[in-house]
Amino acid sequence: MDIAPSLAAVLDFPALYFSKPLAVDEVEGRVEFRAARSSTKREQAAAKASRVHGGEIDDWVIENLSVPGLELPDLEGASPVEAANEIRYSWALKPGPLPNLIQLFESKGVHVYGIPSLGKRVDAFSTWYRDRPLVYLGFQKTPERSRFDAAHELGHLLMHRNASTFTDVEKEKQADEFASEFLIPRSAILGTLPYNPSVNGLLKFRSVFKVSAMAVAKSTYSAGLLSDWNYRQTVMSLSKRGFRSSEPGGMVQQERSRIFGHLFDRSRTTRMTVNRLAELLHLPAEDVHGLTLRTEIRAVGGNAAQSSASQPSGEPGHLRLVQ
Repeated sequence: MDIAPSLAAVLDFPALYFSKPLAVDEVEGRVEFRAARSSTKREQAAAKASRVHGGEIDDWVIENLSVPGLELPDLEGASPVEAANEIRYSWALKPGPLPNLIQLFESKGVHVYGIPSLGKRVDAFSTWYRDRPLVYLGFQKTPERSRFDAAHELGHLLMHRNASTFTDVEKEKQADEFASEFLIPRSAILGTLPYNPSVNGLLKFRSVFKVSAMAVAKSTYSAGLLSDWNYRQTVMSLSKRGFRSSEPGGMVQQERSRIFGHLFDRSRTTRMTVNRLAELLHLPAEDVHGLTLRTEIRAVGGNAAQSSASQPSGEPGHLRLVQ
């Protein structure tokens, strides 16, 4: 008896999904969730499942688009600061603010996907699929905090692929230290900010580097430019102004993917849509929409309406996509 139609009806999945082979064995390693304490087991299971679905989309992208090859050195054994400095050097990045991180990663062969709505309280994770590094980001945080999450996951990919000597807590701390140095280099802080800078001075720095005000305050303190008392006062002031849970006056939108911006570009002669891609891969359209970072603008009810044809500013200019 074929139960695929019944499963499809109950789970809202395409019937063909249940008869196709899944590349579960192609996903390497554990998933270390950010914000795991606030996410449920169901949400974590949904996020884990998205590793496979994201990998299937990535297979299609690799087969159908011309994308840059992988440029990701093995930095296991390096300290977080050493790894951050080495990857900036390897990728020819100056000590200043970094551009759109999603597009930067894509230009170096690290593809970024979204976490579908069922895993909404999982902030981010990374994994290896068919020997390709994939980063998955949630949609719940501010753009500045999402940039930090992306940098955090890059730290895991660089330092922890085979790192079994560290505890999970140690790996999370190292990834945070990497993200801080990668996004806000100590040299940039020391070369830009005075000793005990004002809150307004920190906010100006935050806007230039596209990071959260709290992250700037912590990095400035770690660099020795904020005294203990001034650091506490700065954190209190920022908290009162709403910076602990949001980012007033910050970035207005999440960073966008150039790969998916190209894929769903309405001006392309052979334009792809979320619904069509979902049909090709036998995946739920809403999952594909979430996994592709909600790039295609969709009407209420899930029908494709239009997609963004313009590329966001700050993209690395050498990313080339040709179909």
